[in-house]
Formats: sequence, structure tokens, C-alpha cells
Amino acid sequence: MSLSSFAYKIAKTEANTIVVLKDNIEIEKFALKINYFSKFNSTGSDICKFFCYEIPPHSSIEPSNYLVSNRLSSIYKLINSDKRLVFLTNISALIQPVISFDSFIDKVIQIKRGDVVELDEFIKRLSELFYKRVDMVYAPGEFAKRGAIIDLFSTFYDKPMRIEFFDDEVDSIKLFYLENQRTFETIDEAVVLPASEYKAKEDEFGYILLENREFLSDFGFEDFVGFANIDENDINSAYRLIEFYEDKNIFAPRIDVSKFLDKLELFQNDFSLTRLINESLSMDDKVKLLREKSKDNRVIIACGSETRRKRVEEFLSLKGIPFKELREGRAALLPAVYLDSGYLDEGIWDKDNKIAFVSFAELFGLTEGGFSLKRFRKPKNVEFEIGDRIVHKKYGIAQFNGLKKIKIEDKQEDFFELEFDEGDKVYVPVYNSDALLAYHGSDGLSSLRSNKWQRNQESIKKSIKKILTELVNTYAKRQLVKRKPYDIDLLEIKEFEAMFEYDETPDQLKAISDVKDDMSKDVPMDRLICGDVSFGKTEVAARAIAIAVFNLKQAVFMVPTTVLALQHFKNLKDRFKSFPVEIQLLTRFSTKSERERILKGLKQGRIDILITTHAVYSKDVEFADLGLVVIDEEHRFGVKVKEHLKSKYPHADMLYLSATPIPRTLNMSLNGILDISVIKTPPLERKPIETIIAKRKSSIIRDAILRELSREGRVYFVHNSIETMDKVKSELDNLLPFAKKGIVHAKMPKNQIKSVFERFNNGEFDILISTSIIESGLDIKSVDTIIIDDADRFGLSDLHQLRGRVGRGDRVAYAYLLYRGKLSENATKRLEYMSEFIERGSGLNLALKDMEIRGYGNILGKDQSGKIKSVGFSTYLSLIEEAIKELKSQPTQREVEIKHSFDVYIPDEYASSQKKVEIYKRLASIRSQDELEELKNELVDRFGKFVEPVENLFLLASLKIAAQQVYAKKLSLSKNGVIVEFYIDANIDTDKLISLENCRFLSETSVFFPLLGKRLKTIHRNLIDIFNSIKK
Repeated sequence: MSLSSFAYKIAKTEANTIVVLKDNIEIEKFALKINYFSKFNSTGSDICKFFCYEIPPHSSIEPSNYLVSNRLSSIYKLINSDKRLVFLTNISALIQPVISFDSFIDKVIQIKRGDVVELDEFIKRLSELFYKRVDMVYAPGEFAKRGAIIDLFSTFYDKPMRIEFFDDEVDSIKLFYLENQRTFETIDEAVVLPASEYKAKEDEFGYILLENREFLSDFGFEDFVGFANIDENDINSAYRLIEFYEDKNIFAPRIDVSKFLDKLELFQNDFSLTRLINESLSMDDKVKLLREKSKDNRVIIACGSETRRKRVEEFLSLKGIPFKELREGRAALLPAVYLDSGYLDEGIWDKDNKIAFVSFAELFGLTEGGFSLKRFRKPKNVEFEIGDRIVHKKYGIAQFNGLKKIKIEDKQEDFFELEFDEGDKVYVPVYNSDALLAYHGSDGLSSLRSNKWQRNQESIKKSIKKILTELVNTYAKRQLVKRKPYDIDLLEIKEFEAMFEYDETPDQLKAISDVKDDMSKDVPMDRLICGDVSFGKTEVAARAIAIAVFNLKQAVFMVPTTVLALQHFKNLKDRFKSFPVEIQLLTRFSTKSERERILKGLKQGRIDILITTHAVYSKDVEFADLGLVVIDEEHRFGVKVKEHLKSKYPHADMLYLSATPIPRTLNMSLNGILDISVIKTPPLERKPIETIIAKRKSSIIRDAILRELSREGRVYFVHNSIETMDKVKSELDNLLPFAKKGIVHAKMPKNQIKSVFERFNNGEFDILISTSIIESGLDIKSVDTIIIDDADRFGLSDLHQLRGRVGRGDRVAYAYLLYRGKLSENATKRLEYMSEFIERGSGLNLALKDMEIRGYGNILGKDQSGKIKSVGFSTYLSLIEEAIKELKSQPTQREVEIKHSFDVYIPDEYASSQKKVEIYKRLASIRSQDELEELKNELVDRFGKFVEPVENLFLLASLKIAAQQVYAKKLSLSKNGVIVEFYIDANIDTDKLISLENCRFLSETSVFFPLLGKRLKTIHRNLIDIFNSIKK
């Protein structure tokens, strides 16, 4: 019986149920199925996911907080829940020891609104339950304290809570979102479970099981119906791995586990439950089945998301199949096709009850999309940290020494302390920290005693303006070249779009829309798509290729490496498998006869899509009718290559893919100069890769590999010295003799390299010992652990690429960066960056850091790397923005100086120094009063009511925004009045200013407004009114 069929049956029953499955992923999938089918039944269920640990109990690796929290909450529900339980577990979880049930219950804390709780004692209790104190809560088992507020992520909930105290009384308990730390729901009471079954060893990093342990089968489950989806091989595999653990005696004896399993019923086939649609059917047959079976069956298509539901809706409309929408709370009562946005990976057909469920994957013949256990991680969005080199737009490169609270007369104010050459310092008010930019170059500190920085900026801006002028002329000339517009509304194109197995991100949809708009015009496209690794650029390219080939044109996809070409070939073959499209691959691995056959096919028009490296640059490559050129990692191809292709195929559309990070604001400014689409948000399915930095030890290597093999996965072991690879293989043979190992490196014959990759891809090896030859393009979904030996010897770019080889399937992925001996300062920084930026697309900061190593690319089509290096990438981008605005005669951002006598700072008890830096930077970057109010509401929610210095900070920020809108240069606030100094081209109505009763001109550009108030709040209100009344 399929898992879907069995989940469907369980969802319809009312008895407590225990189900033993094969592994953690099967538990997660089964839980989703039961959740889905429960929507169509009246029985409500409390689903427990009791995962196994994927590490040995005495391990040098910390267990996943998601697995821990689910185990602990499952134990609590098992003991306390009065609802019907569906308890899901697996064979390894039955074997592993569990915290004692009695000991567990004794540790549980229940807290209610109105309870009297001594705050320090509560924090002590949390520490005793192994909760970690942090600056900001992001994962189960963490808590943070800010004044009278405790943020706490109990392992019982899937959302953290914010507990606010009034003296020693619990005033409120609210749940909040991890993403923005904002509260969304008030609850009256909360349960705080222990944060771990494990405790840290005192002598070294590692975790050991707490005392008083027992086994899951000890609970009895007398009133439960029991089922199992395992066989003898699964049991053998679980116990086989135990043989390689140091302490075998803590696991459940096999005889006891077998006795427990004997009480359970094995999954049996129910022939009344089948599948309505099989993936292997042709699309015409599937459409025919839907039309016929929906006459007397309720056919529910589980689309997986609202985005995909809309795609299916459009597809069914094109096919002429009527359908209804299945909304929350509405039942499918009558025979028809219903569209549901819920997720189901495999459908069923209940013939007796005349209801069928069809998954999105089944409908479009897809393999199941990426699936992962949930993970919690701290986002890394810090622009710069204490000790970093940064840029002050006006003064140059400096070292950021941190925040400094300075007392001037009766006021205290926070400043950013910047240190320049020769120890000279500048103190920047926090509300002007928008003048500070990240710097990732290696130049020395600027001198305040010369104007070299200012001269260099002017020189660079002059150079930028020259390039921009050339680009404007090129852009205009490009509009003169004409070609036939593409039909972007063909049925095949709609079908191709509907078959995408993931949800497009808003950025992806915008990029796709940009490409479609370009290709529907009579002018050849020339567009750059910018986005980090795995952010979906390839799908944008696939959509463009589909438009070209379905309009009977040829397309070529150029990539810089053979391995990357292989990956794109595999992906595009899979993407176009439902269409009569001929795709070929031409690389250095191609034989002479293959090359001749492909060149002939291109010339005769029999090949629709060619994936290739630089080979297409050869004179003997001719296309019958080339319509589109896609170039991946465009910075790896010289300008000559691109110009040659434009010259040879002037009517072909050009699409470039790049990881160079372009901020949205610059992208908008470049409109009419360069066509750029920016993808800055990762796909929802893309999960972060857990990155572990550790000193090289045999125990860590063994545990990491055992963790992966225990879940039927495979491992990359990267060792970049060919001479010592055999020695490494011998070491792994001793540690894990049963694991099958292969070796690959660049000096092997081409055919042998290809053979090793194919054998590993086919599952013949458990471990592939490799040099960095795997860094570009290998895409094997069952490989979710990579161990990088001597990681400190790799550059950041290489580490980034190597880590990207894992995490492409349905499991938590791990990257181990191992080093020997003492690390150099640069190596330490590289590894720290890799650990901190754990997202697959590591965001702007890692991309910028990466660019230090691989070069800055040709942002404006010409090499500007020397100029970028001298001022930093962020500064260079800001200079481009300024230059564009000047060329377009648009207003640039004006600096505002504010003199005052009020306390302005965030107290230490509110946030750590680094967190304050982040808040100050966010505050300074805000450009509207609405944005400022939104940030204020967020911080009040997170930190409580503002104290006066924080209130003053926001009032000054508000004044700065208002002053910038009227082009005020300087505000001098005092109890006697306010002096406003305007820029010469002030954005004000002078007549309205003169007409104000309390206005006194001090000079042509300076005005005095007397007695606006003594408190900053009053001054702010009156001055805002004045600015609003005189603004043009």
C-alpha cells in the first residue's frame, strides 16, 4: 500500500495510532499527508513527530534543534494530551534511548498571565533546562532578556513567545514571528519543556545523553492501534551502524525492539485505493482522464501552493476542463474537478467513496520537488561589525571601533567611532550613519589630512559618467535593430510554465515578466539577470529558451565549465522532457564523431538547444536559425566573446546570468541605460546548509559520515592534494570499512572522470573522495554531506561553490570545514564568513566578500575592477547612482546636520552593541515617515515602551527625513528656537516662508524660528508643520 493510501485510512479513524516508519523524512512526509487528508474528515488529530537522532549519542556534533523540539513535544503530548494522537516514529528512534518520562514531567514549567514569578529565578530555571541565552531568539531552546521582557522559544511550540513582566507579575504572553520578531497572538498560559535530552560535556564540545533514560517502547502504547512500514532489512541497517559507535550498550536490545514491532500491523495493500493518474501517462491521456472521471467522482488536485493553483487554473482553462475552487471550510460535495492549494506528493483514488486526489507532480509528470525537514537559523544581515573596515562617503576608508556614548554638557549621545590613518578619529551621529558603507577591499585607511579620497571619488565618477554616456548611445542604437517579435502566448509555453515544480519568488516572476516583455518586442533582448547561487536564474533562462524554441528558433546556453554544462544539460533535459525538443551537449569531453554530428545537426536545424562551453566561439559552429544566446556566469567570458556573438548574430536575443550583487535602487536607476533584472530572494524550497567549522579529528569525520549513511545518504570528501588522496582513502577504510569509496581528480583520463561521476551518481559509492573538481555543477540530490579537508587552504569563492554541491535534495545538508593546527588570520575570517552566512544564497555580504577573490565583474560592461577596489564595491555602486541622477538631472540625497541638546541613544539593556548598530543603520536608511513609524512599532513590540533617549532618537530621525525633503542643510535646535540653514536650491515656496509670522531671516539661506518649544517632542511637531507648509 502506498504511504498516501495508508495516511488516508489513518486520517479517517478515531483511535490513537502509532506508526513506525523507515526514517525521519518519511515521518515528515507522512505527517503532511495525514494533515492534508484530515481536512476532508471530521476527526481532529494531534500529530507527534518523534524523530530519531542522526548522530551517535556520544558525538562531537550537536543534534538538530528541530529534531530535539519535536521529540520533546511528542513526549509531552504522549503523557498529557486529551486529543486523539497519531504518533509517528521510526526504527532508529525505537532503538535510541529516551529521557525518562518521570524525570521529564518533573522539569516542565507552566506559566500563566497574572502569575507571580521572580524574574531572576525564572532565568535560572531556564538555564537549568538547558535553554541558551542569546541576543535574539531564532531557534527552539533559546531565550533572550531585554529589561522586563523575556523572549523564549519553548520546545513545545513552533513559534517563540514574548513574556512581559510588570515587577514580578507576568503581564502578557504573546507569540511572535521569527522572520520579523513581531508579535501576532496573545495567549493566557504557556508550557516550557526542557530544551534538550542532552547536555554539553564539560571538557570538550560534544553531547551526552542525560541520566535516567529509558526507551520509547517502555511507554506501552496499550490503547494505541499500531502499524509499521519497515522490514527486516531496515532493522538490520539500523543495528549495523551501531557497531561503529563507541558505546553500544546504551541502545535497546534487538529482542525487545522485535517484541514491540511484532505487536504492530504491517502496511497491507487495499485494492479499493489506487491512483487516478500515473506520471508516465501522456498529457493528453491525463486530460482525458480528468474530464471523464470528474463526471462521477470528486477529483481534487492538490496544487501545493496558491501560486501553483493559479498555474493549474490557467492550464485547465486552456484545456477546456471546468473546475471549482476548494476554499477553506468548503467541502467537495458534487462530482467535479476541484483545485486546492494544499500540498500532497502522491494522490489516491477511493473508488468506493468516489473521491480522488491528484498531486501537482502526478499531473505534470514531475519527480517530487525538494523536501526538507524544517530548520531554524539566525539570518545574517549585518552590513558591518566592530573592527571592520568601512567607508565614510565623505572621508574615506576607516576602521569602525564601535559605538561610543559621549556626554556633551547635559546630554548623552551615541556616535559611530571611526578611526582613520595616523589614528585620527571622526564621530558620526547615529541618525547620519547612512553615510557609512561596508568595505570589502584591502586598501589602507584614508587620511583626513589630504583630499586624496575626494579626488579619487571625483575621478571615478567622471569615468562612470563617460561609460554611462556610451551605454546610453549603445542602448539607443540597439533599438534600431529589428527582428520579428516572439509569440509569448503559445499553448506550449503555457504548458511549460505550468510544469515548473516550485513556486516562483516575486523576484523570479518579475525577471520572467521582464524577459517576456523583451522577447515580445521587435528589438533583440540584451538583458542581465543578477542573483545569487540557486536563486532561480536558470529557470528564468529556461523560460526564455522555451519562448525561442516553441517559436521555432534555436537557443544556445553557454557556461564556463564542463561540469556546469553537464548539470544544465541534465536539468534542461528534465525540464523539456514532455516536449519534442532536441537538446545536445558540446564540451571538451565530446568525441570527434559526437562533435561532427552536433555541428551538422545545428546547421540543419535538427538541434533546438545546445548547451556548451567556449566551443560555440569556434568558426565552424553554425546555426540554422539562432534566436537566443544565454551566457551563465557572464563575468567568466571576456567582452570579446560577447561582442563576437552580437556581431555574428545581430538579431539574436542575449540573456546574461550573473551572481554580481546589484541593489534594487541601482537597478531602478539604470532603467533606460542597461536592462537588468535582480533576484534577491531565495526560493522557498532552498534551505540553508548547516556549516560546521572544526579541528580535524577522526571522530568528527566518522560521526559526520555515519550521520549521513544512517539516513541512506552519500558523502563528498574533498581533499585537494592528489599525492595524498590514497592515504586519505586508507584512513577512511579504517574508520568505516563497510562504506564503498571512489576517487576522482583532474589528472585522471577524461573517460575515467566521467565514469567515476556516473558510478557515484548511480549509487555505487557511499563516499566520493575528490579534489575541488566537483565545485562547479555536480547536482546529486542524495549527497547531503560534504567534508572539506584543510578548508583553510581554500579561497572563499571555492568554499562557497563546494558547499553548494549539497542541500539539493530533501534533507538537512551539512558542510564540515576541517582544519589542522593554528589558523592564519585570513583563513579564520574565511571560515567564519562561511559559518555565519549559512544561506544557500549568502546574500550581499558573502557575495561581496567573494568578489574580493574572484574579481568584481564588468558591472557596466567594462572592466572597472581597479577603481572598484580603491573605494569598495558599495561606494562604487553609490557613485553610479549619483552619476546617473546627475546625468538625468534628478535630485541626489542631501546630508543634514542636526545640532541639539537632548539625550539620544539606545540603552544597553535594550540590545547588544552589535544589535544597536543594526538598528541605527536601519533607522538612518529610512526615507519616509511611514517607514519610520513601522520601525517604531516593531521596536516597541520587541523592546517595550520607549524610554526618552530612544524617543528622541526617532524624533530626530523624523526631523532629518522632513529636512531632506525641503533640502535643509542644517538644523540647530535649542529651547530659544530653531535655526534652519537651507541648501541654495531649497525645495521650498519662498513666498510661503516669508508669510510665516514667526520667521526671521538671518541670511539668504538661514532662517530663525523662535520659541518652538522646550521639549523635543514639541519642537518636532512645530517644525514638521512648518516644513509641510513651505514645501513645494
